[in-house]
Amino acid sequence: MHWLGEDMDMKLRRPRQLPQYVNPDQVEKLISAVRSKRTHKNTLDRDVILIDVARYTGLRRGELANLKVGDVLLNEQLLLVCQGKSQKDAAIPLPKSLIPRFQAFLSTKAESNASCIQRLLFQQYLVVLLHNPRE
Repeated sequence: MHWLGEDMDMKLRRPRQLPQYVNPDQVEKLISAVRSKRTHKNTLDRDVILIDVARYTGLRRGELANLKVGDVLLNEQLLLVCQGKSQKDAAIPLPKSLIPRFQAFLSTKAESNASCIQRLLFQQYLVVLLHNPRE
């Protein structure tokens, strides 16, 4: 690096750029595009809810993809995220505006998917069994 004609023995790091802000109009445009698509799978409501969850909670794409029906705790107003960033588990507050939409969507879904809590309890059970084998 040079300053006033002098060589300086140092390196400066360039600051990382923040991600671009998504304009609310762009989000509405995305939602209208999702609503207008034709599909035989009947996943329209799920897709729109996932867009809103991403918008209001800041979850990453992989965290959204790994959400299970049992990970949505409506009474506690929480989303349980298993193995998120850095392989950590988290409880994310669920915005009140999304709760009625989740209730309507989840009323049609069976809780066949193991929730994050159930998976964690099972993992802890396995650890206990491995450390304390029955004789």
